[in-house]
Amino acid sequence: MPQPGVPRDEQSIPASAFGRLNHFLAVAYQVLSMNPRLLLFLGLNAAVNIVILWAFLGTVVDDPGGEPTAGDPGLLLDFIRSAAQNLPLHFFQFALLVAALAAVRGETMTAGDAFRVARARIVPVVILALLTTTFGLATHLVTESLVEREAGIVSLPIVLAWLSWFAIDLLALSLVADTSGSMMAYLAGAGRLARRVWGDVLILVFVFMLTTSFLAPLLIAGVAFVAVGAEPSRQAVLVIASISTIVHNIILSFIYIYGARLYIYAVTTR
Repeated sequence: MPQPGVPRDEQSIPASAFGRLNHFLAVAYQVLSMNPRLLLFLGLNAAVNIVILWAFLGTVVDDPGGEPTAGDPGLLLDFIRSAAQNLPLHFFQFALLVAALAAVRGETMTAGDAFRVARARIVPVVILALLTTTFGLATHLVTESLVEREAGIVSLPIVLAWLSWFAIDLLALSLVADTSGSMMAYLAGAGRLARRVWGDVLILVFVFMLTTSFLAPLLIAGVAFVAVGAEPSRQAVLVIASISTIVHNIILSFIYIYGARLYIYAVTTR
């Protein structure tokens, strides 16, 4: 496993958070261009999620009724579906982080080595995946409830808190990859790192939101409209959703490599 340390042959780090954004993005691009195999990890996740997507959307008929409640089996189905996506995502994200941290430090690590580390640390990875599933589903339900009551503006802090969890989750996974400890120690450590470089964390969340919530959907929507028109068939919807999954995972791969460099900066800065 790679040991904590600074990357080799690094230029001086800019003093401002936006300066570091440009610097870390350049590092992420360089690392990815020199190690295209890093796309393998979330490429596998995309394949797993496409299989899950086709299995669910191909067999489950949407219920035209109201929103699920705590006693509604639809809520359990949503949790299972979300967990089925988050569990492999976190496993492959973790393996990607292990390999990315090594690559950023100028070290060599094979995909097999990264997966072995992921299997060895599977318990905290699964716990983080289940926390993400629970927080995500709770945020979705609360937000939709507030929108129905015409109090959507109140949901903004909840959504922002959910986006902040993305950064905490990334830093916690990095700590799991880099150190030994308890689940509470990983979460507490991620919180301390986030406070130490809070400006960079805000920018990370902004980049994540911009790319995954705005740019990627717009790109997919444009391609889908040109390819299948305004009223796509169910088969076309599944194909479009599969393409969207691939694009989303490519973007996440780059963001996680960027996050690996930000993590190293957070643990080495004073």
